[in-house]
Amino acid sequence: MKLSVFNLNGWLFHSWSRKSKDNGLRFDILATYLSRLKPDFITLQEFWSQSYVKRLAKALRTYHVAKSDSPFYFNKSGLVTLSAFEPESVKCSIFPITDNHNRHERLGKKGFIQTKYVLGDEVISLFNTHLYSPENQTEEEINLDQFEKIKRAADKCDISIIAGDLNMPLEKILEVNGGYQHSGNEDHTFCPTNPYVSNNEKGKKIDYVLTKSQRELSLSIDTKRVTRPVMSDHYALSAEIMYDDL
Repeated sequence: MKLSVFNLNGWLFHSWSRKSKDNGLRFDILATYLSRLKPDFITLQEFWSQSYVKRLAKALRTYHVAKSDSPFYFNKSGLVTLSAFEPESVKCSIFPITDNHNRHERLGKKGFIQTKYVLGDEVISLFNTHLYSPENQTEEEINLDQFEKIKRAADKCDISIIAGDLNMPLEKILEVNGGYQHSGNEDHTFCPTNPYVSNNEKGKKIDYVLTKSQRELSLSIDTKRVTRPVMSDHYALSAEIMYDDL
């Protein structure tokens, strides 16, 4: 069985916000790109406005949409999952706010959306997430704790995929991933080669597509960084995952 996953931190705040640029232009580029690519799963972060969620659902009419329930115009988690398959279940979980959360991280309700799919004889659980962005060592513990919460939920599933902006460097992922596989490349997903990123920023890999099976399977994953077209201040990831019985 082969599955394709597209992941992007969309950097789409409300149109009146100054926290993101060229929202309308970038959204149109993204919608056009996805309509041509037609991946099985689409995991998006920082889709903070419900209007962008609705517009994307309209542009990709054949996809099933999962998002956090939110009043009015705000998508409280910023997360959106679209899938070519109808999910059997959808669950949105929000991480608790701790005393050590900085002011910026208190504004968004970060968490994860879990969608479960029955595909033939296989049950696939997809976790779309955006983890805490730490600014010091104490806050790194918040980020790690959130990742551990997702792993505990995912480890209860037969086959799981974790995709999103993990705000965690590759060396840390390799240390704590708990057997989750990824393509192993070190391509930076947030770096100055992106025109929306300052030249003063240090390039880093913080976005991932990971997968794991609780039973013995022949499993491989190939993830490529999408640098063109530019759709956000993050580069997108396009992954192909192969699952075969031994």
